[in-house]
Amino acid sequence: ADMVILDDFAARSEGMRLGLNVKGTLGIIKKLMEIKKIDVNIQQLHFNLKKIDFRVKDSIFLGIFREHT
Repeated sequence: ADMVILDDFAARSEGMRLGLNVKGTLGIIKKLMEIKKIDVNIQQLHFNLKKIDFRVKDSIFLGIFREHT
């Protein structure tokens, strides 16, 4: 595989320790936005992720999408 998609902190850390190319859900969404495959309202995405109990610190979320806010 070219990459693995992991969101859990411990799993991401272990994947990186093993030398895997690790991406998270937010990284995939950002990449799809950059290559114009999807159009996302960042504030709505943040709200919806919180609603489904997707756990990410606000500072991390905003750091990932800072140029889109």
